[in-house]
Amino acid sequence: MFSNRSLFAAAPLAVAASLAQAQISDGVVKIGVLSDMSSLYSDIGGGGSVVAARMAIADFPTKGMKVELLSADHLNKPDVGSSIARQWYDVDKVDVIVDVPTSSIALAISQITREKGKAFLVSGAATSDLTGKACSPNTINWTYVTWMLANGTGNAIVKTGGDSWYFITAVDVMAPADAGVAPWRPASAPVVFVRNSLRLICFITIPSTFSFRSFRFLSF
Repeated sequence: MFSNRSLFAAAPLAVAASLAQAQISDGVVKIGVLSDMSSLYSDIGGGGSVVAARMAIADFPTKGMKVELLSADHLNKPDVGSSIARQWYDVDKVDVIVDVPTSSIALAISQITREKGKAFLVSGAATSDLTGKACSPNTINWTYVTWMLANGTGNAIVKTGGDSWYFITAVDVMAPADAGVAPWRPASAPVVFVRNSLRLICFITIPSTFSFRSFRFLSF
């Protein structure tokens, strides 16, 4: 687990190493790990992402570069995440923000990063809009997107006879009103249009819903 996270955490150092020293704020490479430290995404990010980043800094041949690490909890709220990002970029002189699970927050950070001329490496958010209509030259989507997951897994299951689907779809509390549609649309494409077998869509709110147990029972 940590080896994969460390590889991701080392990426901003590799980017920084390729830039002239004068382009780095205050002559120091500052990396901000913005994650969910206390809620449902903390297991795939949170403290583990911070530890991985520290391990990557320790392992990376910085060649004299000074590297500092900051971390914060965005509480799965776009306004909180945006406020932290602006504080980091404007006051703390952070050069790159990493991790950021929760798509609505990642979309907000991507826009702020572009405005500030900084860099954003996404490892936690999955919305395909980050590489679609909200694509930015300052944002690097390091891992997965919903389109990839849906068209890989969804198509494979349909081809092997899967004909009954139940979607548990996350809706970010402060996201646009149609945000609940976006996560399942890529997956539903091979399902609804190929076999018309979509049975039920259950929308849950983030961050107010932490347990999916009660929603799972509805599928039986």
